[in-house]
Amino acid sequence: MSFIRSRRINELNDACALLQRIVDDTNRVQIVHYACESFQKASGGIPRIVTIAVRDYGKAQTETFSMHTEADIEGINLFKADSAQLDILEKKVINGFVSYVKAHKDHRWVNWAMRDSHFGFEAIRNRAKALGATKLNLDNDKRYDLHHILGKAYTSKFISSKGNGALLNLAGKNCSSIEGALTGAQEAEAYEN
Repeated sequence: MSFIRSRRINELNDACALLQRIVDDTNRVQIVHYACESFQKASGGIPRIVTIAVRDYGKAQTETFSMHTEADIEGINLFKADSAQLDILEKKVINGFVSYVKAHKDHRWVNWAMRDSHFGFEAIRNRAKALGATKLNLDNDKRYDLHHILGKAYTSKFISSKGNGALLNLAGKNCSSIEGALTGAQEAEAYEN
C-alpha cells in the first residue's frame, strides 16, 4: 500500500529491514555487551571497562574478555590492585576485544544501547585511547543497536526501564530466563566488591 505514508509506518519498515539484515546470515552476527565500573564513581571520566562478552550467534559460542581473568593470568590480586595495575588489566581486556573485532570486522555487531561516549563503542574507543591500548575500529554500519531498532518498531516506550532496566524487563516479558543476570547498577557494584 504505497499510497499510505506515515512516519510510524516508515519507522516500522526501517526496523523490519534492519532486523532482516541481522537474521539474513546468522553466521556473521556477533552479540556484544559489556560491564563497567559505576558511572558515579568514574569521577566525571569514562568508567573503567571491566568485562566485555561477545556471543557468536551462528556458532553459539561466547568469548569473554575480563579484568578478573587477566588478573588471574598475571597473578594480580584484583581486590588489592592499584590504579596502575588496573590500567594494565583493562588495557589487556580492550586489546583482546579489539583483536576479536578485527577478526570479525565484516560481521554485524548487535548490542543494547552501546551508542555514545559514556557507554558503548565510543566509550571503549576512548578508554583505549586513554590507556594507550589498540584503537577500536568498527564501522557504524556494522553496529545494530537492538534497543533503538525495537524502539523504531514498537515506539520508544516499548518497554519500561524502571526496576531491572529495559533489557532485563524485555527478557522477562518474553519469558526468557534472567537467572544470574545483573542490572547495570549490580554490575558496577560487583566490580567494586
